[in-house]
Amino acid sequence: MLKHFQLFKLQSVNTAFTLAEVLITLAIIGIVAAVTIPSLTQKYEEKQYLIKLKKTYTVLNQAFLFAKGEYGELDYWGLTTTLSGETNEDGELYEDYSGMNRVTAIFKQYLQAEYVDFDKIPVVKSLDGTINQGGSYTPATTETRKNGLRLNDGTIVQFGHIPSMTRCLGDENYCGDIIVFLPNTKNNFTQGKNHFFFYLSPDGVKPMGSREGTAYPFETYCNLSRTDRSNGRGCTAWALENDNMAYLHCTGLVWGGKTKCD
Repeated sequence: MLKHFQLFKLQSVNTAFTLAEVLITLAIIGIVAAVTIPSLTQKYEEKQYLIKLKKTYTVLNQAFLFAKGEYGELDYWGLTTTLSGETNEDGELYEDYSGMNRVTAIFKQYLQAEYVDFDKIPVVKSLDGTINQGGSYTPATTETRKNGLRLNDGTIVQFGHIPSMTRCLGDENYCGDIIVFLPNTKNNFTQGKNHFFFYLSPDGVKPMGSREGTAYPFETYCNLSRTDRSNGRGCTAWALENDNMAYLHCTGLVWGGKTKCD
């Protein structure tokens, strides 16, 4: 019996891990975690942005349908062109905000939202990291910009410049910019990641960069190989249709071809 006990005790000791083995195992686990956790966190973050983007797209188009039912076609909405064509004594273009303020007020009626001051929006980066500083504007009238809405989930929607009615009611159907800022803990915005561009058309809210559209083509304005402050504006349609943000990580993506990174 004693021999059996001693043999069992010896086997138990021999099967235990040494301190060196434990430390090596922990080091391997740490290395694996350091490599995989950031990637998993990144994928999770991008997935959350995609969910919020799709929700906002749906909400905006629902609001458009309600507005169209009450106000009729877009040419009855009071869409005055933002660039008035007037200049001051220094040759600077005045801008008329009344049209985009009007569109914002119409959409607000059908959204759970409040007005937001756009002077407090932080700097936005383009897809390639170029700082997009935006600009300062002087209205043609005493009217100030009131073209931003904060939805109840924290998403901010800006109704931007309205082009000529020729573009709006002609072949392009481009009736104004709609810019979406998705909420994030760091309050940092990158075009194509948590900052997306749509445009208003007679048929509803459309994503920029679609395979048929001419507004900011995907191959040009959602391309890591380009340095341009507008880079990232053409990513919206891709993110919605392909349900990924592969353009943040690789190049060579094309409609009808490569849709994911290798």
